[in-house]
Amino acid sequence: MRKYAAAIIVFYIMFAWAGCKEDTTRFFPIMPSAGDTVALAGLYSRERPDSAWKSVFLDFSKEVQTGVLRSSWDLGFYCANDTFRVIINSSLGAAAAQTDKINLNNITETDTALLATSKKLVLTIDTGNATTVDPVQADKAAYLSGTVIKEISANSSANNVYIIKRGANTNLRFSKWIKVKINRTNNGYTVTYGNMNDNNNLYTTLTVTKDASYNWRYVSFSSRTSSYEPAKTSWDICWGSNTYVAMNADGTLITNPSGTVRAQQQPDFVLINFMAGVTAYEVIPGNDVTKIYDNFTEADALAIPQASWSAKRDAIGAKWRRLTTLDAGGSLDINIDRFYLVKDAKGNIYSVSFAGGGSRGNQIVRYKRLHDAETTIN
Repeated sequence: MRKYAAAIIVFYIMFAWAGCKEDTTRFFPIMPSAGDTVALAGLYSRERPDSAWKSVFLDFSKEVQTGVLRSSWDLGFYCANDTFRVIINSSLGAAAAQTDKINLNNITETDTALLATSKKLVLTIDTGNATTVDPVQADKAAYLSGTVIKEISANSSANNVYIIKRGANTNLRFSKWIKVKINRTNNGYTVTYGNMNDNNNLYTTLTVTKDASYNWRYVSFSSRTSSYEPAKTSWDICWGSNTYVAMNADGTLITNPSGTVRAQQQPDFVLINFMAGVTAYEVIPGNDVTKIYDNFTEADALAIPQASWSAKRDAIGAKWRRLTTLDAGGSLDINIDRFYLVKDAKGNIYSVSFAGGGSRGNQIVRYKRLHDAETTIN
């Protein structure tokens, strides 16, 4: 035993010294992606490329693509603590109308006349007027104040019944119109719905709990629950079809006889995650800068004034392609003269180009990180 004594003493001295040493644990965070080239997985089956059934979410910093069927949801419920707002599915061209009744039993098929003109949806950007579809062309504040379904009141008798037309142009071949009543809970919503002639015994009631990790939580009239949109820190842009203002080939708005702006389904439309603080900037070389996508630098991106960055959902929209090519073919006439800067919620800046080729529904997107705002070593 004595022959091990010296070793044991040395071990205890080293152990005591280590125990008194200051903690100096170093953390090496994962760096955001430097960039990638990705083919959008917008096609689900054998659908026409101009009506791809999926929406595709891209997270640039994590190099993650998430494709989800557009028909997987009907209502979205806002998750912020102080606001109770509900959206309808603009990716399907869904429409809604507020009735003057608060009891579902008082709504029947005859009330569908409220949406008799829904095949020619009317989009009114002015939130003071009635709308039948949720506006795309809006910043966060305007969007939340102008949804078709009015803010949900804490008083159930102040929440009217709505009629929902679910939309089409996907695997959702046929769907009945739905009547729905939405109320508030302490931390979310209750939604009760049924077909137009249903009564108390046939209604479905769901509870939706707010989750601060998400912009919206979703419900499907077909499957009850839905996981459509990823967590708010897990996507930057979303490609797919969306209800948008109708435009002529020259970019001018198409209006209805009443003067309101007409809406239509726009395929190949790109939204930014404006609810989570993502912003974007359109770069047209020869217009506002001299450099093209390949040699645009971090210094160039940082030189853009903060006020020039757009926080609107349609900051990219359909501007990356020409509006004259909305046929059912497998190709798009891309505006190769431009690219986009996307600043994520953490301040990382990515240069994004849609001019990489591919086919409609499987468009190739190139992106590269210009500015890393989050990687530090402590």
